[in-house]
Amino acid sequence: MLKKIAILLFCCTATRAVNPISTERIALTSTPNTENVRENTVDSTAVIPLQTTGDDIVNTARKYLGKRYRFGHRGPNAFDCSGFTSYIYEQEGVRIGRSSRDQFREGEKISIPDLRKGDLVFFGRGGSKHHINHVGIVTEVDPDKGRFNFIHACSRGVAIDTYPDIKYYVSRYVSARRILPD
Repeated sequence: MLKKIAILLFCCTATRAVNPISTERIALTSTPNTENVRENTVDSTAVIPLQTTGDDIVNTARKYLGKRYRFGHRGPNAFDCSGFTSYIYEQEGVRIGRSSRDQFREGEKISIPDLRKGDLVFFGRGGSKHHINHVGIVTEVDPDKGRFNFIHACSRGVAIDTYPDIKYYVSRYVSARRILPD
């Protein structure tokens, strides 16, 4: 029994190290796109490859345009909204929560004029943060006009829509979060 505990403790501690040059923790696990990853300083559950960009997230997401919507599915042939966002981020080596509510708690809160490709946008019943029920990934931004395109899994399947052109989303918009570092 003690031998199993010692092995478990060794395995758990061997996957993390402290960078002696900074106070930032470095995960030594490998990901699809990199050998070196950095822990997200806002949410310790997200591990972010150093070179992952918003363009990487968007390019990966676009590959799934037209895939069908299925509640509770996480790809690659069918998705619900949060299954889609978590799957896309994971394909780029970034782990985020599975539900839209969990994802809403991650990263840094940002306003529409500060949006960038790859940011997550959240919607809820009545625009309330207490009723988050939908999430998408920003694909394009026009900050001067307060407009952005976002890719998401909706009843039509994986599609790109423009905010504020789709009135359904205007009254439900809650907030945006940046998962990727600057």
